[in-house]
Amino acid sequence: MSTVVVIGAGPAGLAAAYSAATSGKHRVIIVEKNEKAGKKLYITGKGRCNVTNDVLPQEFLKNVVRNAKFLRSSIYSFSPQKTADFFAENGLKLKVERGNRAFPTTDKASDVTSCLVNAAVARMGVMLRLNTKVLSIIKRHGRICGVKTNWGELSCDYVVVCTGGISYPATGSTGDGYLFAKQMGIPIVDPKPSLVGIITKNQDVTEMQGLSLKNVRLNAW
Repeated sequence: MSTVVVIGAGPAGLAAAYSAATSGKHRVIIVEKNEKAGKKLYITGKGRCNVTNDVLPQEFLKNVVRNAKFLRSSIYSFSPQKTADFFAENGLKLKVERGNRAFPTTDKASDVTSCLVNAAVARMGVMLRLNTKVLSIIKRHGRICGVKTNWGELSCDYVVVCTGGISYPATGSTGDGYLFAKQMGIPIVDPKPSLVGIITKNQDVTEMQGLSLKNVRLNAW
């Protein structure tokens, strides 16, 4: 039986670990540097976590702003309906609100995390190692053979990197995946920030800080 190490216990890492374990051919270990899994999930959807959008795949793709082709195979392989079915099978009920957004009926993002952890760990036997930071991926004779962590080396046959980007360092998204890619000789496009605050010299704008507006277009020069 081969060993798979998944780096990162966010939704991608937990889903990847679950998927790898379903074959029964792999011993799967998730390595997470935070003290708990799904740390960024807790703040998604204003703490409620909208897990999917309840529309057909083709409708979903129509609303992707750019490069929808990149998501085509993924969204048809694991559609919004399959996503809802997965959560239902693992004990999490969803509700659909305005804009076809699907939330857990409890309105708690933590329940989404618990569902994913239970599915991977309790149901599929995945091992979850928290407070364990991967420092580098070990490669010998042209093959990946393990990861180096703050607790020592961990041998494996495969590594799945699910570290996210560099969008929210406080949740653990510090760009580790970019470092691993460079170590493996994989070229990356330099990341640039988006969804960021705008600092202006105009005091009128400063006084509006905290005001929420809908359907607003901003032009900046």
